[in-house]
Amino acid sequence: MDTEGAVRRPRGLRQVIALFLSVLFPLFSWAEGGSAGELTVAKYLDVTLARLEFQREIWATENRAPSMQEEELICAQYGVTQPEYLAFNGKNRVAVERYLRENPTLSERIDSLGREVDGYIHRSGDTAGRSQ
Repeated sequence: MDTEGAVRRPRGLRQVIALFLSVLFPLFSWAEGGSAGELTVAKYLDVTLARLEFQREIWATENRAPSMQEEELICAQYGVTQPEYLAFNGKNRVAVERYLRENPTLSERIDSLGREVDGYIHRSGDTAGRSQ
């Protein structure tokens, strides 16, 4: 079988997730408004959802916490750094809480994902597992 010039297809869950993140998430983040590097409350919560969904997937399939590099990749898909993301809620807590009160479906989705991730961590016995 001649493999020269063949398109390399992703293998394994991590490669599929990385491909998904690299293709779709930038589209969503720029559609929300603001430049790629401008972190807004909406974009912060999009990153939060993406991180929680990724954490749930990694815990469910590999029974481990995502690595720092994996978490950084998710932030990068939204045009922000991990430190910018982590500092945002502390600096904008009131705005984030208000946005979540005004968007109860989003708030419940975040809470639900958080509970799922916490459940995986609890079942694994990992006491340092959840990052957010």
